[in-house]
Amino acid sequence: MSLETLGFNAVGKAQWFKTTIWIALFGGVCVAALVAAAVPEKLNFPEHFNRRLPVAVIAIGLFMITNSAYFPWLPKRLMVGNYEKTDQELMHGWIEKNTPKAAVFLTPPTDYGFQCQAKRSIPIGFKAIIHEPDFMLRWYRYFERIYGVGLMDVEGRPTELVAEERYYQRPYNDVDPHIDYRLD
Repeated sequence: MSLETLGFNAVGKAQWFKTTIWIALFGGVCVAALVAAAVPEKLNFPEHFNRRLPVAVIAIGLFMITNSAYFPWLPKRLMVGNYEKTDQELMHGWIEKNTPKAAVFLTPPTDYGFQCQAKRSIPIGFKAIIHEPDFMLRWYRYFERIYGVGLMDVEGRPTELVAEERYYQRPYNDVDPHIDYRLD
């Protein structure tokens, strides 16, 4: 309401919906500090062990996060280092190794990892947009032209899912922008 009705653009730019991420981060640090202070004291560990315990816990945690392929019970969102890649991620890796760096790919709007994993350009992205009126209006017209989805087409459904349905239902034949490849 404050964005559209009152025109407070700063509210949208601050992206307050992401505050839960910061709360979890700082809360995790506080919990770790409490555990580090309380556990050695309660268990009466020797002093030299107390100094090495935090380093050992951090090292074990980092090893587990960066080698989650060895720990199937870890959440699948830990996609760092050695982890089990999906078919889509394997395809992105193949694209990175076997296509020109200047190639432009048209991808489904829900393929959020393409640019990071394939390291190739896309004509328009769904998530990474600048929250300025001038940019948003140009982005909207461009998105509508490429994916064939406007405000009247979504009917209360998530825009990216409607755009993905349209992506697979219609060919993209426009010469502007230049697109070298399309993922299907």
